[in-house]
Amino acid sequence: MRNGNNEHHEFLFQVGFNGFELGAEGPFSKNSKASYLANFRYSTLELMDDIIDVGTTGVPKYKDLSFKLNFPMKKGRISVFALAGDSEIAMLDSKDGNEQDLYTDEGQDLTNRSRMAASGISYTGYLNEHSYFKLNLSGVYQDGGTLIDTLDVAGVPHPNIDHNYTDYKASLSGYLHTKYSSHLSARFGFVADRLGFDLLSQEFNTADNDFRPFIDFSKGLGDGVSLYQTYAQATWHLNDQLSIIPGIHFSYLDVNSSASLEPRLGLSWQIAGNQKLSLGYGLHSKTQTLPTYFIGTWQPDGTLTETNKELGFTRSHQMVLGYDRYLSANTRLKTEVYYQSVFDVPVEIPETSFSMLNTGASWGVGAQDSLVNTGTGTNYGLEFTLERFFSRNIYYLATVSLFESKYKGSDGVERNTAFNGNYVVNTLVGKEFTINSRSAFNIDLKLSIAGGKRYTPVDLEASMAAGETKYDDSKAFSEQFDPFFKADIKFGYRLNGKNKRVSQEWQFYVENFTNHENVLAQVYSKSENKVNEVYQLGFFPMMQYRIHF
Repeated sequence: MRNGNNEHHEFLFQVGFNGFELGAEGPFSKNSKASYLANFRYSTLELMDDIIDVGTTGVPKYKDLSFKLNFPMKKGRISVFALAGDSEIAMLDSKDGNEQDLYTDEGQDLTNRSRMAASGISYTGYLNEHSYFKLNLSGVYQDGGTLIDTLDVAGVPHPNIDHNYTDYKASLSGYLHTKYSSHLSARFGFVADRLGFDLLSQEFNTADNDFRPFIDFSKGLGDGVSLYQTYAQATWHLNDQLSIIPGIHFSYLDVNSSASLEPRLGLSWQIAGNQKLSLGYGLHSKTQTLPTYFIGTWQPDGTLTETNKELGFTRSHQMVLGYDRYLSANTRLKTEVYYQSVFDVPVEIPETSFSMLNTGASWGVGAQDSLVNTGTGTNYGLEFTLERFFSRNIYYLATVSLFESKYKGSDGVERNTAFNGNYVVNTLVGKEFTINSRSAFNIDLKLSIAGGKRYTPVDLEASMAAGETKYDDSKAFSEQFDPFFKADIKFGYRLNGKNKRVSQEWQFYVENFTNHENVLAQVYSKSENKVNEVYQLGFFPMMQYRIHF
């Protein structure tokens, strides 16, 4: 969402396995500094559904559009932006010749869809040479759903589950920044969010020959939830080497009058011209997902008791110590050690392994009814980053992260979280070879290594009885898959036009060119009556062509 070129018109066309893409930017007129930037993308794989195999019976189908308009003014500027997208993927076990699909249980057809739109307007105003302010008004709409059909013995699909959700958010935010002297500056800001949602899950009832809701509740923007936040932050330069950044943040959620006052403090010490030491502490709060507050239990009279309405914020003490050093003019080493103590985490009232800290590791809302803020968690680790900026036709980036991530549910047992892989190593290196004044060849290599994904073992007896995958939650995230390994390579050729207004790029790249098998999950196979492993994307070649003019 950068500003478009306000002097010359520029255009982009790109085609590859990732999609068709069109882009344009430029000034509105020769006599104005106002500019536009627009981009449109469409799925290529949708046109190749019957030609290519991407490891599942379905391929992603998507399209999206974005734009930004920028209008400079005498004492400020106005920006207008928007982004919208639509996507769908159908994974059909009924498709001819299909084996066990990557993301679905055996014997079902599954279709996922997602739509979103966001738009806003911002105004930046300059009050004087020392102060300026910014105001933003925006809205976000998200809509998605999952349709599941079960297959009979003849492989014919029958309606089963229809899950739909919609999120709304309207936001007003702003801040005032003032520089009082060469040593002191401050910023004061606010954010006001109005949140709403619509959640409908239906199960097909053969007696009615129609869908019957088992989750059906909504809160539109008119009767939704409001989250208000204010903050203040100062930057005080004691001298050329030492700076102190104190701050305070306040949050208020009106659904249950939850409030949180959070101190923040940062220190920065420029040890030498090429070395910097930093220290930070903050108390942070996070709301629960909106449907979590309104999930409850249905009473015999058909009313819903909202058992999570009084859930408070999930909170955490966060500390980080960092060291940053330039080894040369284009090479930087950065090291960070961090610690996070999480508390007031929603867990179940009965003694179980459930915790909202694991939300996002699987499909669905991820919440249960009858939750209380008594869970805890701990995260700590060490990170290294070595980066060489592009210089003399070569660049590289290497990151190493070593960490532990633990939690306790209402049963008081300390367990690994779903995300505790213990380590992640990423390396990226690229080299450009100049052919002549107009063309160059480049090669890029990316290598990713990570600790295996934590998982809950399948309960074979329960799965056999239910005819679908069931997990042993008493052993939540007690097992770990083999380490993740993925190597990607990319070859490219760039040709600049004689008039320097046109440039073309051809790229060929292969994801997972070693075809390493990385486990995604374990699922129960009803036909084989055993637990199988399914794998992530294997060897996958792609091509791309891009032209700038």
